[in-house]
Amino acid sequence: MPSHRAGAFELSDRDMVARPKFHVGRIVHHRRFDCQGVVIDVAPEFGGSDGWYDSVARTYPGCDQPWYRIVADGAEQETCVARMASGAGSDW
Repeated sequence: MPSHRAGAFELSDRDMVARPKFHVGRIVHHRRFDCQGVVIDVAPEFGGSDGWYDSVARTYPGCDQPWYRIVADGAEQETCVARMASGAGSDW
């Protein structure tokens, strides 16, 4: 397994996994569409099929970051997103 040096410590790729920004139950806001939703599941990385990723993940976010399942207010279907805004607050 590849490793990275961080000062006096050596970190493996397993230690470098991005931590989720939001947790299950968190109310989030979509900047572009000005709607709210709730996080219903968080995965540490993408676990779906290549077919789903190729057909649905239009912006091709990295598979090695947290992915969130969100239900938007008033929606009957859920959506899966990887990229959450890096600014303050709870934007997606």
